[in-house]
Amino acid sequence: MDSLLHHPVHDAPLELCDWTEASYPRPCDLCHRPIGQAPQAYHCNFYQSYIHKTCAEAPLAIRHPFHPQHPLVLIHRSRPCSSSNAQRNAASSYGCHECGFEVNLDWALCTLPAKGLFPAQLPEESLGRIGHIHPLTPFNAKWEHEYCLVCDGSIVGNGYICLLSECDLIIHAACLKYLRYRDGTVLPLVKHRHQFVALHRYKSGHTVCNNCELDISGDYIACPVCDVFYHRDCANVPRTLAHLMYPGTLLTLSVGSDYDMECVSCCSRLRDCLVYVNEENQLYLHTDCALRTQEYCEKGERLEIKANLHEHHQMLLCHRTADHDTCNVCKDNVRGLGYRCAEPDCSWLLHKSCAELKLILEGHHHHPKHQLTIFQHDSNLQYRCSGCRERITGFYRYSCAQCPFHLDIQCTHRTPTIKHYLHQHNLADFGTFATLSCIICGTNGGSTIFRCVQCNFSIHLKCMELPRKVKNEGKHLHEMTLWESHVEEDGECVCFFCEKERDRDLGVYVCELCNMSYKLVADIWCAYPQLKESMEKARAAAIANVDVEIKDLEGKRLVKEKDVNRVKQQLMAQEEQLKALEEDLKATRNERETLMSRAL
Repeated sequence: MDSLLHHPVHDAPLELCDWTEASYPRPCDLCHRPIGQAPQAYHCNFYQSYIHKTCAEAPLAIRHPFHPQHPLVLIHRSRPCSSSNAQRNAASSYGCHECGFEVNLDWALCTLPAKGLFPAQLPEESLGRIGHIHPLTPFNAKWEHEYCLVCDGSIVGNGYICLLSECDLIIHAACLKYLRYRDGTVLPLVKHRHQFVALHRYKSGHTVCNNCELDISGDYIACPVCDVFYHRDCANVPRTLAHLMYPGTLLTLSVGSDYDMECVSCCSRLRDCLVYVNEENQLYLHTDCALRTQEYCEKGERLEIKANLHEHHQMLLCHRTADHDTCNVCKDNVRGLGYRCAEPDCSWLLHKSCAELKLILEGHHHHPKHQLTIFQHDSNLQYRCSGCRERITGFYRYSCAQCPFHLDIQCTHRTPTIKHYLHQHNLADFGTFATLSCIICGTNGGSTIFRCVQCNFSIHLKCMELPRKVKNEGKHLHEMTLWESHVEEDGECVCFFCEKERDRDLGVYVCELCNMSYKLVADIWCAYPQLKESMEKARAAAIANVDVEIKDLEGKRLVKEKDVNRVKQQLMAQEEQLKALEEDLKATRNERETLMSRAL
């Protein structure tokens, strides 16, 4: 063929050129793929047009396995492609004038077999053994164009396609074995406008379940048209649900992307996850929200509640998981069971415990002497909680009218349940607050601390495990007993073993047998050196862990820097290409003006 070509879509002749840069961004006028993806293309300087050689030389009519009953004629206009997931708005395509079937030019040429050599059809007995109810048409792709639904790999060579618009399945021939037979346990259960396909992924890839947002491996189902995927276990929930919160209403399992609505429980958009729906009553729930709230109801949780702090509206049972769902009383995140305001225009959300708060507390375990009254907290006031010693940041607090005692809402729920021999009252778990100091070792935070608020007694969990009696054979004959603290009558505080001054507020070991005018008292570290050794080992291990984390973060930082540098280099290369294109465009415009002036 001559290097010049006269094409019906161009008035001027096209010149054949070789392209050495595969990344040349200019699109083909017929298929819209980048020109650089093919080694040769036709170029028109006058109109600045580019056409792949394969597109320019495409036959005017073809017989194609995707539509063998009628011939397909080449047309130059934009219409949806009937058989391709990608490039659906190509300028040119092959179409059937009798039935309206159309396939874009590039996909048709990619899968066009040699004359008279159509791929063998999949036997009907094979269709009965795989997880698909529609006919599958075989094809052989000459270059990368589509991607396999099972392995995410590009298809070059043999593949199968479902040509029905409600399915759109495209798969490697080798991946056909990973289609799963429709056994009736999953696929018919999900109501959806398209056909689901049962698949199996033999290893984790880039596919993520739209319901639980975890990687998919093993059995799963997919809608190729909507590009949604679900684990088999995520989809294997009851098709219908008679929810206890909505008596007389039947909810049906469906796909959230079919409805542009919000979940009535968690108030987030339905998106592509699985949902329970009753369109007649405008009820839409994520499957997790529906099943969890059903579980709460079966366990006897109240469906509605009248909160003292939100009296003007009723509160309804709900299930929450989002990080931004904060309680309107304590300001903490609501995870799991909660209560939301029944009014659609009110965004109040409460923990169950916060919804059940009383306005006045009598004989509270942290402050039994006086009653505590709840107040709406002013963030400008610098109140500190008498329980955790942290600054109160919630929307409400409890305060005593007779003494400077304040409790944040979280600390009112900390119930004393642990008994320790050093203290007469039960102790409550206060976590790892750095504001609380242990009466035994004198350190803050670092370990779970248990506390009696009314006596201001705090002790670490690790210090609670200290033996009540110890015997140091090398330093003293008798057993020594652990005391909360001890100060001699003359005010002296000296360790008997090391003869150094000790902290009068910290725990000590005391000999209760020696008949002396003063008590034989020793620091815990001197009387029980194993504790110091174990703490030093724990500290060394913690430092080692921190060093490992720092090293890991440093490695990630270096990787990110390399990625950033690579992106910068790519941007610089693209900028250079853009400059070169601008120079070519400028030169072409000058050449065009010269030709036009000559023509005049």
